[in-house]
Amino acid sequence: MQDKHHVFDPSQSMGERKQPISLVAQLLQATVTMHHVDEVLLWLSDKIGQYLGIPVVQFWTMQLDRSGELHAEVRASASQLPSLPQQATINQYMVSVVDRLLLEQHGIASLPVADVFSPVLASFLTRYGLQYWAGYFLQHEMLLPPARSDSEVKQSPTPLTVIVSFFSQSSLSKEQERAIAFILEQALRILINRRFLAAPDALLSPTPDKQSRKSFSGLTLADIVPRRAQDLEAFQADNPFANAAILADKNARRLYAAIDGRKTMADLMKGLAFGPQEGAEAFRYLLNQQKIQLSTLDEKPLESFSIIDSLF
Repeated sequence: MQDKHHVFDPSQSMGERKQPISLVAQLLQATVTMHHVDEVLLWLSDKIGQYLGIPVVQFWTMQLDRSGELHAEVRASASQLPSLPQQATINQYMVSVVDRLLLEQHGIASLPVADVFSPVLASFLTRYGLQYWAGYFLQHEMLLPPARSDSEVKQSPTPLTVIVSFFSQSSLSKEQERAIAFILEQALRILINRRFLAAPDALLSPTPDKQSRKSFSGLTLADIVPRRAQDLEAFQADNPFANAAILADKNARRLYAAIDGRKTMADLMKGLAFGPQEGAEAFRYLLNQQKIQLSTLDEKPLESFSIIDSLF
């Protein structure tokens, strides 16, 4: 049973709704006085929630720490429910759900919270009228700087990989989904144009090293591009959590998250600071799991295992 004193009334924020472009115009103006990407994400969390009548909006990102671990991290969260405890939407179960989506690199349409979270958490969320949850996936090769609060634990800029989390009273409408897509796409352009994100070459050096000079039948690590093997059934499933594969190897997880279909093996190894043994083991692991395929720069498929064995 819902506690009516805690339930968000979307009509209060949707009554004078304008076109999504008006929110983008406000963002352009607001970023003039902002200095860090987290300020932009917090602004978006709050304004999208108000504009679209969504009680809780969050930005979760994939972050690389100095120990080489990739993990989900909430960078911004805004609630239109003042009485909602923060731990209701930021907790270890939420981290595990978002981490899975970030690793598999896809979002998920609105689902009842009972289909996503534990019975206890789902029951607690419904008391506040939060009946549905959705995650919007956003990715770009530009690098996300470490969080503003990261003063003691040194973290590395990480390729932008985001799940925007939406807790809502009902399933998101097509109108809301279109508005979300438009606002986030425009926000990404603003982040890039106003240099809130770093260029990819901040991590990848163009100078070739010994790894990129190794060759196999005329090919070097700089000539070979790993690409993700598409699993359409898992990607299109209504509930991807049941089908998502877990990569047990830490270096393989890091490598898989960095593969974008454009970076070469040499680029990836340099960006992740892999030595020959680490690189060989990570590539072999992903090939054994049938997660990647190797091809030349002009997209000609290669006999993956024989090349790996000869290059390393």
